[in-house]
Amino acid sequence: MKNILINNSFNLITKHKHLSDYEKIKIKYGLEVMYNFLIKTTIIILLALIFKSLTEVVLIFIFYGLLRTFIHGVHGNSNILCWIITLSSYSISIFIIKTFEIIFPIKITICTISLISFIFWAPSDTKYRPLLNKKKRMIFKYISIIISLLYSLIIITTEFKYSNCILVALCLSSIAINPISYKLLGLERNNYKTYR
Repeated sequence: MKNILINNSFNLITKHKHLSDYEKIKIKYGLEVMYNFLIKTTIIILLALIFKSLTEVVLIFIFYGLLRTFIHGVHGNSNILCWIITLSSYSISIFIIKTFEIIFPIKITICTISLISFIFWAPSDTKYRPLLNKKKRMIFKYISIIISLLYSLIIITTEFKYSNCILVALCLSSIAINPISYKLLGLERNNYKTYR
C-alpha cells in the first residue's frame, strides 16, 4: 500500500519534468516522510484520544513541530525505528507531564541546555536532506534560538497551564539535534559538507 501510493505520487509529480538523480531522491524522500508523518500522526491522535491526552499531544506536536522546521534533526534510518522513537517519545512525554510536577530548577536547566544545543548544533541535517545553503543554515539557527528564547520566557515567567508541553518540545528538540543521538542511530551529521 505504502509503496504503491508513494510510487504513484512520484510518477505524477515527475511525469513532465526533467530531474537530476538528486532531485528524484529528494522528492521520493519527501513523499516517504509525508506518508509516514500522516500515518504516525493519525495513530498518535487515536492513542491520545484513548488515554485522554489529546490537548497535551496536540500542543507538544505544534510546539515541537515549529522548532523541528528549523532545527531539523535525526530521523530513524528504518521505518520501524522511526515508529519506536516517535511513539516512545510521545508516550514518555505524556507520562511525565501527567505524573510529575516539574520543579522550577529543572525547567531552568532544560531551557538552558536547549538554548545551548541550538547555539551549537542547530540546524542539524540528514543524509537525504542536507542543508546546502550556508545563509539558510544561519537563518534557521537564529530562528531556532529566538523560538527557544520565547518558549523559555513562557515557561519561566508565565502561569501558562500547558507550559510543560513547551518544555517537552524543547527537550525533544535538543535530543533530535544532539551529536550523541546521531551516533546512537548510526547517522552522519553536517551532510552538507559532502557536497562542497
